[in-house]
Amino acid sequence: MVAHPITQTRSSTALVVMRWLARGLSLVSLGLLALFAFGGHESMSPTPKEWLLLAFFPIGVALGMVLGWWRELLGGIITTISLAGFYAIELTSGTIHPNPAYLLNFAIFAFPGLMFLALGLWARAMRSRAS
Repeated sequence: MVAHPITQTRSSTALVVMRWLARGLSLVSLGLLALFAFGGHESMSPTPKEWLLLAFFPIGVALGMVLGWWRELLGGIITTISLAGFYAIELTSGTIHPNPAYLLNFAIFAFPGLMFLALGLWARAMRSRAS
């Protein structure tokens, strides 16, 4: 089945707009994460659990967002897996912060990467419909 040219053009335009929105939001998120990571002057000595958490968030999430600029689906998958890994460790360790907004903050930072996942799936669906 071939998509109607007008529908295909609107979908393509929406995809491009959403792609640039995800890229712009990723720059904002990465910039804020960098400020948190490099803005302080305190010395840290993370525990092994904290190193694992840092590997998932912010490192894995940031890696996914950077990769998402070129390979949306792969970048989105890396961001999603990293965020899920971070949450899994936090939720199973028994040391979760009592405020639910604490966990929501991490999803907000990772949102552009989740957008890359959606965009990658959308682009793949458009390609399969076009062929």
